[in-house]
Amino acid sequence: MISQKELDHIKKLALDYRASKIFTSWDCYDPNPNNWALNIKCIFLPIGLGAEIKKEHTFFYMPRGGKHELPRPTINGFPCFDQVHCFNKEKEDKLREILVFLDSKDQENLDKITLMEGEKND
Repeated sequence: MISQKELDHIKKLALDYRASKIFTSWDCYDPNPNNWALNIKCIFLPIGLGAEIKKEHTFFYMPRGGKHELPRPTINGFPCFDQVHCFNKEKEDKLREILVFLDSKDQENLDKITLMEGEKND
């Protein structure tokens, strides 16, 4: 069960994700699970160096440009971090749900924008 405090954090994270203020395990996705796991280990160093990550953790992220992002990209141009935040599947799914909702609202708003009379190029 997600608490209200956790939900508020996930909502802020969704906005930060859309603004490219965070880097997530989604950003280094590879269809080959072994390559994806290697990417995650090389980007989020605590995981690569053997930090204890619980099996229920399915999503990893860190803020971009902060003190925990190393100064140079190291693997395939991806950033590298000396810390990592984790979500379980329930929180990851809630983040995805919020992002899909925000995208649908964006599309609704874009659909409302029409050309002014005289601007039509038909």
